[in-house]
Amino acid sequence: TPVTPVDPWGAVRAAVYHRTEGFGISPRAAFVAHTRGGWRAAGVDDGLTGMLVPGAPATYAVWDVDELVVAALATRDYTVGSHDREALQNTLDTLESNLAASLDTTVKDASGKESSQSERTTKALADGAIAHGSSADNSPRNSSSIIAFGEETTLPKDALSHLDDVWRVLQPVYAFYILAVAIAAASAWQVSRTWNSPLVRRALGRALLAAGTVVLTAFLAFGVWAILDFNGLFALLHSLFFAEGTWTFSYESLLICMYPLPFWMGMGVIWLAVTVAGCAGCIAYGKRLATHAR
Repeated sequence: TPVTPVDPWGAVRAAVYHRTEGFGISPRAAFVAHTRGGWRAAGVDDGLTGMLVPGAPATYAVWDVDELVVAALATRDYTVGSHDREALQNTLDTLESNLAASLDTTVKDASGKESSQSERTTKALADGAIAHGSSADNSPRNSSSIIAFGEETTLPKDALSHLDDVWRVLQPVYAFYILAVAIAAASAWQVSRTWNSPLVRRALGRALLAAGTVVLTAFLAFGVWAILDFNGLFALLHSLFFAEGTWTFSYESLLICMYPLPFWMGMGVIWLAVTVAGCAGCIAYGKRLATHAR
């Protein structure tokens, strides 16, 4: 999930370099335990599952970076722009079809029989091993655009529902932003009429100084919190706006691949830097007005 990311290599390192001397295992054993071992624990021991070899079943998707960018732009438009479900679904279906074509290779199974990716997908669909996706109106999608990877290659209902939640949260934010701009414009107009008064300039300076100091202090506190426990801060902010269980997704899901944790950390740094710069300017100008207005 975005809050507790899966770290397979971290688990392998922990098994190899165990904190208790003499309890570590070899890198090969740790790797096998984290791949084939997991499937064996789940009762699947066919000699292939959990291995990346020709003919073995796999649950991974290979994405081109440009395709992820296209998907991210489509979800951004759906979340903060047009909110057009049909346009988003069409983009995702196109990306799935492209992925199907890129993976339509011929391999041999354990018996030596050759088959293509499309043939294996069709067989899996016929056997009921792979659930059909659904479109915005809950009608079955064309099977030619279905890949046997689930949420790794598309946005399931829970992911789309989360995007809908984000869109609903942002609507009052836009209204508040418009109101804030209107109040700021009215205040600026009023100040401009009485700018020649030293009392007005000093009052404005004190207001800018106080506002800049309060906001800067709050954001620096959040910045320190993010450095010490970004996951905890991330979870708290989400819990304020979204119901529990509606905003956590698999680390391998398409939604997380488009917006991974480093993306949010980078956005946080940019937000903090811009806010600090703006507050510093307010403090500097406010101090000047408060002490030199005559």
